[in-house]
Amino acid sequence: MNCIMLITSKGYEDLTKICLYSLLEHNMKNVSILLYVDGNISEYAEFKNQIEIIPIDFKIPILYKVNKNLTVPNLDIIAHRLFILDELKHKYDKIMLLDVDTLILEDFSEIFDLSDEFVYGNNHYSYHKDFTEPRRLKPLVNEKQPLFYFNCGVLLLPSKQLKRFNLFAEFLKELYVNGNDYVCPEQDLLNRIFDNKQNLDTCYNYTPRNIFQSQIKIVHFAGPSKPNKVEDFVLLLDNKIYLKYFSYIRKYKNKISKQFFDEVENKINNFYEFVKINNIDFCNILKIK
Repeated sequence: MNCIMLITSKGYEDLTKICLYSLLEHNMKNVSILLYVDGNISEYAEFKNQIEIIPIDFKIPILYKVNKNLTVPNLDIIAHRLFILDELKHKYDKIMLLDVDTLILEDFSEIFDLSDEFVYGNNHYSYHKDFTEPRRLKPLVNEKQPLFYFNCGVLLLPSKQLKRFNLFAEFLKELYVNGNDYVCPEQDLLNRIFDNKQNLDTCYNYTPRNIFQSQIKIVHFAGPSKPNKVEDFVLLLDNKIYLKYFSYIRKYKNKISKQFFDEVENKINNFYEFVKINNIDFCNILKIK
């Protein structure tokens, strides 16, 4: 048995719902979907018959110092996800970590057929290096794979590999020894301890800053590329993806907040206005009917 694990918190309700709608449209057999919620679980009551919804009713406070460039503020949630993984590895064969700022475009169940001998993530070393070098930080990579740093937004972790470590204990130890180097703690830890990482095809973790490709199964709106926050130039370069996302939120307009819908719609309208003013004809065919 395999599972997909998502974790969400206050402020991510709309992103989480769109992620779940798109995920549930693809009926993947023998895969459990687990949603861990730090907040009000009633927000997701409509999904209770299709997925398992687990409230996060305790968090272990993390008091260790980390780098001032920390990319995620909720260190306790990050620690809790590792704590959960230490439990799930005894129940499931493979665990897929899936960020809630994703959109599922196609069935990806074949990913669970990958070998148990590796952990799988999309190698984002160049992005990581671009972030760490200007800040004079050392990339937290495994010495056997110094040019490999995966993004945790979409990650496949066979339990056979997870059982090599007590992740939570490793996390505390690493923060104590190397905390000042940690900027994305969970991601940094997993990259540092695993020496058998395999690159996951970009189609499973496509980010809008990538060069557009024909086959995309999972879109990951990482960082500032989120549909309601994206800068105009990113939207322009990868407009097909954002128009696809807009088609989803129009479909589920009555089930998400008006504020979120309006924010994304305004981004799309501003995009079309920019296209019109600058006479960019190649985008005209992309209008949603």
